[in-house]
Amino acid sequence: MFKDKSITQFLGEWDRMLLLLLLLKSFIFFGMWFMELTFGFRPTETIGWFFYGNDAHSYLDPIESLVDEGSYKLEGVLTAFRMPGFFPIYGPLYFLFGKSLALNLFGIFGFLIEALSVRFMYIMIRSSFTQKAAFFACLIYILFPRLSMYSYLGMTEGLAAAMLIFMVFYYWKSKDKVRYLWHTGFFVSWFIFLKPIGGILLPVIGVVILIEAFLAHDRRNKVISIVLRRLAIVMAIPALCISLWTIRNYLTFERFMPLTTAFQSSTIESSFKRFCRTTGLEFQTWSREDAMIWFLPPSHPSFNEEYAQGNPFPDQTFTSSFNYDSLIGLRSDWNLLQEERFTESDSITMAASIIDRFEQYSASFRAEKPFRFYIGTRLEFIKRFLVIKDSFAPFAQNSAIFLSIRVWFFLSYFALVGIGIIGWIEIMFSRKNGMLFPGSILLAFVLVHIALGIIENRYVLPIVPIFTFGIASLVDTVQKRFIRS
Repeated sequence: MFKDKSITQFLGEWDRMLLLLLLLKSFIFFGMWFMELTFGFRPTETIGWFFYGNDAHSYLDPIESLVDEGSYKLEGVLTAFRMPGFFPIYGPLYFLFGKSLALNLFGIFGFLIEALSVRFMYIMIRSSFTQKAAFFACLIYILFPRLSMYSYLGMTEGLAAAMLIFMVFYYWKSKDKVRYLWHTGFFVSWFIFLKPIGGILLPVIGVVILIEAFLAHDRRNKVISIVLRRLAIVMAIPALCISLWTIRNYLTFERFMPLTTAFQSSTIESSFKRFCRTTGLEFQTWSREDAMIWFLPPSHPSFNEEYAQGNPFPDQTFTSSFNYDSLIGLRSDWNLLQEERFTESDSITMAASIIDRFEQYSASFRAEKPFRFYIGTRLEFIKRFLVIKDSFAPFAQNSAIFLSIRVWFFLSYFALVGIGIIGWIEIMFSRKNGMLFPGSILLAFVLVHIALGIIENRYVLPIVPIFTFGIASLVDTVQKRFIRS
């Protein structure tokens, strides 16, 4: 029917299974957007059908400032807290259409990019395994609604997951044509600007290129030549983008700041979080019982008097440098500072004292309890990072339909991550080809978060597409061993 081979090849990629997946993706994305806008508890600040997520202002407002004033500011102050990962999409939309229409179009653009990423993932998995494996893997991915919701909330997780898929796709394509490494480098850069911790991808790519070259070639000179060439191509765009951002930060703040201030923060809050990440205390459970709640002042809306009067800390938390009474005194000083009980000069002195005590307590824990710090808390962090206690469904109602939605959120997460982990274990034992790059990303991303104690489950979401390879591998193995036709 089609004489033009390029048209035939293009339509060949859009088989019925893929179209069915994209139709389902559309229904879930826009259906959840409508449901949350109508019944959810998050839409407190709406503009048309767009509404801000918890951190959305910190991502979007600096871009508006950059377009309006030519300076990257948050709340009127120059910032490097959030990298401008949304700029390639939201910047032009805001410039052309203004804030209201741009925000509403931004969510739609998020959907289009996610849909395209599903197509890329389907093609890649279908080529690596089978059509049925690709369909079931992508189906489980699409049936996980929580990831897509971030795209209409003005937050980075959905877009970052799409960038990860594009990155892996073009690295896969580069095995046949080296020029696709330029595309890989582009999407690595975009991912890092959305999620600065993605900087870990740069050494991961370098190691993978080196290993693949050694496995494919015996001659040392040949290996060195291939590695250098591929590294030069894939690292060129990230090096340029990060260098320009770092130069901007140095000129603005007069100090070396390659990615984000979040990694270099010296506030009381950041010292408190480091203390919790060192000792293994929970502080971001979004419940009324964790270390953050215990340290709140009585004037805070989330203050829990009964919990604040108790001792929620395990005995292994304390060292020779601090005990429960030390933490009570530290909390008292922090509360007084939050309630502005000091003069400006005394406030600066007290803030420095609080930071110093948190850092001292953390250092003493690392020195006196190395096994607990390096092994015990890390194992606990793995569980907290990957296992959820909350469905994260954005509905407070308890009617049958909303209870069903919460069950759906739970089951879809554990299906994606749980089956994906089992599949990746199977990949490791069977040593299937072509899985080194996505497997290295998954391993490095999880290990870095565990090592740093950055274990809020939301941070898993940008890499959940990698679990689809495990699912596809498992489906493929089951097909070949038990369902032979």
